[in-house]
Amino acid sequence: MATGLPRVTYSNIGADFGPLHAWLDQALPCFRREMLGRAWPNIVAGRHDVSGRAYEIACPFDRDLLVARLVEADRKAVEHAVLAARAALPAWRARPWQDRVAVMRRFAREVDQRKYELAMAALFEVGKSRLEAVGEADEAVDLLVWYCDEMERNEGFTRQMGRAVPNEETVCRLQPVGVFAVIAPFNFPVALSCNMLGACLVAGNTAVYKPAEQAGLSASILMEAARAAGLPDGVFNLVTGAGPTGAALVNHPDLDKVAFTGSTEVGKAIQKSLASRGTKLTLELGGKAAHIVFEDATIDQAVEGIINGIYFNQGHVCCAGSRLFVQESVEEEVVAKLKARM
Repeated sequence: MATGLPRVTYSNIGADFGPLHAWLDQALPCFRREMLGRAWPNIVAGRHDVSGRAYEIACPFDRDLLVARLVEADRKAVEHAVLAARAALPAWRARPWQDRVAVMRRFAREVDQRKYELAMAALFEVGKSRLEAVGEADEAVDLLVWYCDEMERNEGFTRQMGRAVPNEETVCRLQPVGVFAVIAPFNFPVALSCNMLGACLVAGNTAVYKPAEQAGLSASILMEAARAAGLPDGVFNLVTGAGPTGAALVNHPDLDKVAFTGSTEVGKAIQKSLASRGTKLTLELGGKAAHIVFEDATIDQAVEGIINGIYFNQGHVCCAGSRLFVQESVEEEVVAKLKARM
């Protein structure tokens, strides 16, 4: 792993990243030669699973460049993955929360060791810029660490409650939900996967993880990190594929919860599918975020903010600023400067 390179965050975007770019100039050709075009299996209960149709992922900015050969998990593979997660649940949820935190901290360290691999994978499979890709990998590590910190800060979310009478004993305790389907999007395949997986796993749940069909390479590297960290077999299972794989997973009757980040259209379909069942659901969908510019704004800065807000990550952001509200007194100035800037 490279050392001494600057981290990339939302708050230091103006820093000198010359050393990082110089390192990437050397690392990207090597990554392209050694990692791209390889075949990656699904991982179920710690074992390779190739049940399903083979498919290939091409780089979005160079369609002749093969990023990965993957397997679209079929209904049989999804069934095996859910059963594996169910079988692993009793032992994982019964472990003291301190043990789970220790395992997840190892997972965070393994992800950190692979963060440049993950960044370069996202660069090729999603088409991110260098800084966006490295920043996302840094964020993924931060998210995993944060969930561990929260468990420790709240002592496993076990709290002694007040007593109405002297001989009363009341405890509020965080309980695992059970088996999760974690379905991640293509626009932030590393950070948003770690966001959902970190919370799910440290709290004692098990997961069947389906990344976006384009993001199987970064997902496979995450799985390697999880196995190196010692996550028990079946606690974290990987199935790749497109809509049919996702539908088979969401509609499996033995899930306790679905965590989905993606489009509003698909989120509505999942909600409708689960409406008559007891399966819990968390959705993070797209929005129509607005920029609001008043007459006392520094217009040049506002224009830069508008440009960044809509074009960041090629516009593939759930909170992309796709609407603009401008006070009438500065409308002409804002529109003229936006046109010039674009």
